[in-house]
Amino acid sequence: MAIFYPPFKLSEKIGKKRVEIDAATLQGLLVEGSKLFETDLAETATHFSVLINGRNIRYLDGFATPLAKDDEVWFVHGSGGG
Repeated sequence: MAIFYPPFKLSEKIGKKRVEIDAATLQGLLVEGSKLFETDLAETATHFSVLINGRNIRYLDGFATPLAKDDEVWFVHGSGGG
C-alpha cells in the first residue's frame, strides 16, 4: 500500500495527515482516493507538484508511475521568491 499525504485542506476535512491506499499506479491511487474522500484528486493534483518518494512525477512516468509498498505520495505547492 502506498502512503498518501493529503494537502492541508483535504487533511483537515478527512481528519488524517496520512492515508494508506492500495493502488498499483499513481492514477489508481487518485481514483481510489477520490472515492474515499469524495473529491476529485486528479483535479486537485493539477494545482500541486506531485511527488513520489521525493521525486516529481514529471521525471518519472507521470500518472502511470507504478507504486510499490510504502511509497510516499505528496501534493506539494511550488514555492518562489524574488
